[in-house]
Amino acid sequence: MQPDPAPRETLDLERYVPAFLSLLSNKLCAATSRECREAFGLGVTDWRVMAQIAVSPRSSAARLCLCTGLDKAAVSRSFAALAGRGLVRLETRGRDREATLSTPGEHLHAHLLALALKREQRLLAGLSDHEASTLRRLLQRLVANLPAVDLPHPDAQHHDRDTSCDTVELRRSTSLPVE
Repeated sequence: MQPDPAPRETLDLERYVPAFLSLLSNKLCAATSRECREAFGLGVTDWRVMAQIAVSPRSSAARLCLCTGLDKAAVSRSFAALAGRGLVRLETRGRDREATLSTPGEHLHAHLLALALKREQRLLAGLSDHEASTLRRLLQRLVANLPAVDLPHPDAQHHDRDTSCDTVELRRSTSLPVE
């Protein structure tokens, strides 16, 4: 009889933070995407782009990518789609196209923001105000740790980090917590 193989190491999904974050993100994005698509003909990327433009008008695609973590090609497609629908105005400055919400874009953003904030309320139901505040602070700290996560190993140093989209701006951004 063969001896039992050594137990292999596996993730403890009840404790592994990235698994929780991934589950939350996937479920929230799916529901947001479905709601935005059915009601407004927008995808969740379009909503994220509109939310970030509302926070930082005259944003370029590169800046939106930095502040949201979205792929530049997806942001560029969203710029084109939103501009085609008259929801954003694009202006070329040097090599960049900067976006601002148009008047119809501002109106749609206000409607989507109200829905997003209601979704956030439902997500945070059962947490006290103090717990919700603590959760936000902890999530901000995790966001601040992201540059270190991208390093090849723990002893490496990241010298070329672009800090033009700091944690304060991420905190103000409606594109992160309200999916």
